[in-house]
Amino acid sequence: MNTKPLTTARNSWLPAAGAAFLGLSLLASGMLAAQHLGHLALPGCGATSGCVSLANSRWGNVAGWPVAFLGAAWFAGLLAAWVGVWRWEQVPAWLKGAVELGAVGSVYFVGLMIVGGYLCFYCLAVHTGNLGLWAVVRARGGRSGRVGLAAALGGVAAFAAVSGLLGTAEARATEAAARRQEQLLQSSLARIVEQVRRPAASGAAEALDGRYRRGSERAAIRLVIFGDYQCSHCRTAEQAIEAALRGRDDVSLTRLHFPLCGDCNPSVRRAGTHGNACQAALAAEAAGILGGTDGFWRVNAWLVERRGEFTRADLTAALPALGFADAAKFLATMDGPEAHRRVDADIERGIERGITGTPAVFINGVQLQGTGAENALQRAVSAAAGERGA
Repeated sequence: MNTKPLTTARNSWLPAAGAAFLGLSLLASGMLAAQHLGHLALPGCGATSGCVSLANSRWGNVAGWPVAFLGAAWFAGLLAAWVGVWRWEQVPAWLKGAVELGAVGSVYFVGLMIVGGYLCFYCLAVHTGNLGLWAVVRARGGRSGRVGLAAALGGVAAFAAVSGLLGTAEARATEAAARRQEQLLQSSLARIVEQVRRPAASGAAEALDGRYRRGSERAAIRLVIFGDYQCSHCRTAEQAIEAALRGRDDVSLTRLHFPLCGDCNPSVRRAGTHGNACQAALAAEAAGILGGTDGFWRVNAWLVERRGEFTRADLTAALPALGFADAAKFLATMDGPEAHRRVDADIERGIERGITGTPAVFINGVQLQGTGAENALQRAVSAAAGERGA
């Protein structure tokens, strides 16, 4: 059995280098995990940042488990295993395989960030450390024939321990967030009810009216949603609003645009977060210009169903079924100054009201807070209609 320690001048620094790279990845992924839990506000990771956008994308979790959590547990396990084989001349085959697998994952995620425009410095630090570790493992030479059971078990134990701690922290954070959302909702409901009961309440509502209304013009309860067609939470909110509108003649809805895309929204500093959101808003406005209220809501439904993801070819193919036979005219209107003016005006109104994310829902001019609480929209409508407790 080869027990020669790693003390040669040629590569005696490699174990420390590997530990340093692992420490970098563990620190960065731990910071992202703390950000996810709400325990840390990372500079550059605001609501519309690449960090948050990537975390909220379909690549941000694995089977419901945040990638930041998986990364923190993974690097904790690797670090424990690395320490266990510190003085080995060669890396065990199982550890080398794990490092190579991690390197493939880093290449994949870096590619996603480049293609999707998700610039996240903390993510880059994670992958820099991971790829640096891979380079160190290659430099340490071939695979050792020794198994290193103690090191392997230490790595598994560290992975399980960090996963358990993060899972517990996530459960507690979820409970705390639910309580906070409920408190915000209750405070918001009181303001909404007060506003609805005021004789001059319609003045605030009209200040936020959109161009195309669903429901009665005389509705006492007026909902306005600032939305982004590529926002998954907006889709959920629209479904809840549909349920709130069903069977009622005292509620109306208008929709304003707040695309989280730097192509048209100056409050967002990059284009890649929701890269097609501006085009989706322009398509909805072209539909309204050419087809009025009915045309707007038909295309709105199509955009919501597609989550705002479409090409010009997709849109052209869908237009006849949506009631627009002249696709060339529709696209010209979409690219024209009036559609752009309307979208820009909505964004400006949203910025004036301090909106930084979507959906933002207003009821009679009062922003609904605590939308994460259970059945928040339905409860808000019922409270505004004097049906609290119904």
